[in-house]
Amino acid sequence: QGYLEALESHKIQPKAELILKIDDTLDYESNLEALEHEIEQLFKSNDDIDGIFAVNELYALSAMKVARKLGLHIPDDIQVIGFTNGVLSRHSTPGLTTVSQHAQQMGECAADLLINKLENKVETEEEEFQTIVIETELIERESTK
Repeated sequence: QGYLEALESHKIQPKAELILKIDDTLDYESNLEALEHEIEQLFKSNDDIDGIFAVNELYALSAMKVARKLGLHIPDDIQVIGFTNGVLSRHSTPGLTTVSQHAQQMGECAADLLINKLENKVETEEEEFQTIVIETELIERESTK
């Protein structure tokens, strides 16, 4: 949704054929094979693509693998960004630019909220909700210019 909102704010018409939706209910290997096949079809049918933004580092690395297979150079021909900032992002070649969501900090905040709720249980009819914003961070590596 954020991608679509960003396009709209820049007055760019979204193209549904540029958004891949992967069936993540498949087993691990079948999912990756299907993903790589769909990415390859995307590249072949849209030769003007110059960037990929993937929902996780595994999908981003799959896009990099397919791009190299098709003779594309990263980041000169195509740039790649993924979410997560895990071990794969730091050790891939080239290193994967990622959006870090600070998972450890997010987990710590969630645990603190849960512990606080359990320790201070107050019987009320209204459920209290709390929103904590944890800023994301762009970690730039060699997969982008």
